[in-house]
Amino acid sequence: MKHIGAARTAAIALAILAGSAGLVLPASASLFTIDVTQQGSNVVATGSGSIDLTGLTFDGSGDLGGSFTEPTFGVLVVGPAQITAFDSYRGITAPGSLGPGALGGGASSGSGDLVGPDIAGPLPVLIVPKGYASGDLLSDSAAWDSTTLSILGLTPGTYTYTWDSGADSLAINIGVPEPASLTLLASALFGLGLVRRRKTRLRHLGWGKGDAVPHFVPPSILR
Repeated sequence: MKHIGAARTAAIALAILAGSAGLVLPASASLFTIDVTQQGSNVVATGSGSIDLTGLTFDGSGDLGGSFTEPTFGVLVVGPAQITAFDSYRGITAPGSLGPGALGGGASSGSGDLVGPDIAGPLPVLIVPKGYASGDLLSDSAAWDSTTLSILGLTPGTYTYTWDSGADSLAINIGVPEPASLTLLASALFGLGLVRRRKTRLRHLGWGKGDAVPHFVPPSILR
C-alpha cells in the first residue's frame, strides 16, 4: 500500500474546506509535492500527490538510472534507485536552479513512482512512470546517505513548477519543515508560555523566585 504524505493530506483538506465554503476547485487541478529534508546524516526526499497531464505534450519514453539530482539545472527526480522506465512530458514552466550543486548524483536508495522535473535539456520536461494515467495517485521516496543538503548543493526554499496556465503544479520543498513539525513546535511554544505565565502569576501572589511553590494551586488563582 502506498503512503499518502502531507501533500496529499493537505490537498484533501483543501477540498473539504472548499466544499464547506461552497467553492468549486478546478477539475484539472493537481498537486504533487516533494519534501527534501536533512534526517540525521542523510538527505531524504519524499513525494506524494497526483499529476494531471492536461496542457502537457508527450515528449518520449526511456529508461532512467533511478533517483538523482542536478540542482544547478533544476533537476530532482525521486523514486527507485535502479534503472526504471519513464515517460516524459514537455510544457512545464520551471523556477530555475535548485541550488549551486552541479551534480548531486544518484540516490543511495529509493522506492515508489519515478517522478520529478528535468530541465537540463533544451526543453524542461516532467518525468512520470511509464504508462502513467493522468490523475492517478503517486508516491515515492529516495535517500542520499552520509551527506547534507549543502554538500548536494541544494538551497533551502520552495520551488514550484507549473503547467496548464498555472492550474497544475509540482512543488519541491527543500529544508522546509513539514506541517507536523510546525504543529509540534507551536505546541512546545504554547506550553512554554503557560509555564512562564504560571510563574509570573505566583510571584504576583507573593511567592518569590527562591520560595518553594506549593504542589497544588487552585486553577482560579492562575487565571
